[in-house]
Amino acid sequence: CFSFEGKMYEASTALAGAVVEIVYDPLHTDEIEVRYQGITPIRAKRVRIGAFADKKPPVPIGMTDQIPETSRLWMRWKRNTMKIISFMRMLSPLPVTERRWTAMYEVFYGMVHPPFGKDIPAERLYESRQVQDAVGRLLYAADRKQFVVVTGDPGCGKSTLIRRVDAVIPKDKYTLLYVSDSQLTPRWLYSGLLEQLGIKAHFYRGDAKRQLQKALKVLGEEQNKSTICVLDEAHLLEKETLEEFRFLLNSVFDSVSPLSLVLVGQTELWDKLRMQRYAAITQRIDINIVLKPMDRSETGQYIRAHLAYAEGDLEIFTPGAETEIFKVSAGVPRMINRICEKCLMYSAQQKKKLIDEHVVRYVAEHEMVGGGLK
Repeated sequence: CFSFEGKMYEASTALAGAVVEIVYDPLHTDEIEVRYQGITPIRAKRVRIGAFADKKPPVPIGMTDQIPETSRLWMRWKRNTMKIISFMRMLSPLPVTERRWTAMYEVFYGMVHPPFGKDIPAERLYESRQVQDAVGRLLYAADRKQFVVVTGDPGCGKSTLIRRVDAVIPKDKYTLLYVSDSQLTPRWLYSGLLEQLGIKAHFYRGDAKRQLQKALKVLGEEQNKSTICVLDEAHLLEKETLEEFRFLLNSVFDSVSPLSLVLVGQTELWDKLRMQRYAAITQRIDINIVLKPMDRSETGQYIRAHLAYAEGDLEIFTPGAETEIFKVSAGVPRMINRICEKCLMYSAQQKKKLIDEHVVRYVAEHEMVGGGLK
């Protein structure tokens, strides 16, 4: 076993102490390739310890005060693995080093940072006109403690929008609480919000609710700070949890809202909220933001903005390549990132300094899952 990018993988003991080369797709790290001179490349898979040794409590999670972070079997497996790694390292004085596959194209194109990763600083993210408008509307809602719904198709930048808002709000005036859990229950909703405020939640929902109301009052009256509560993946929430939002928004006989609530979800969230059973929630919505894919011009600007962040050549992708990327991705930022990343990897292998439409078409047809142009 060996550790790479914070994850454990299984490989051959013949490589203990060797200087190896790691080849991997940054978007799919469940399996990576380990290369060493003189042997056939090894496909190393992530270690999975199974259901009986996973991080699970001895009783149902609903009966515990908080989600457990470990288990005895998990800790024993980890200790044994580290002993094996330490022993194998003793057999050879050579250190085990890593060479990231992405570094090949970063070096080839003279980049300082990976241009299409997930960890780009929020202030360096490209802002289209609709994103700028959405940020402004969210700040307006935060100032007035309003209820906002943000929807869009997968990959259109909903979570990225929240990152951008979090980066620009004055931290001395606002506290942003973020929860993302498809199986969120009312009890875990309150527990998750209180935890971010540094408060241990009481077991019963009613008690936790009163704790949160008191904490929000302290933030508002004593610290003069407004609270923004963001619930991501809201399209997956059940009716019981959605109904709880009414209590989050109500204060002083339904006349004052203690916080700004932002529901973020895919397009079907609105289909759910339009149902009669959610009328009491829908009537309270102050602002509706719909994120749409970018057009051809914005797609090109997006690519060049990310190349500028990488401090590389802004003209790596030809205008024809940008057009082809727009066609394949349909202007969805997540798809643009994946296509550009794979184009850079492929072109670096082929020693091509320019990426044209032929490269994009080849990558779309051979490298993308469900490839082929539409």
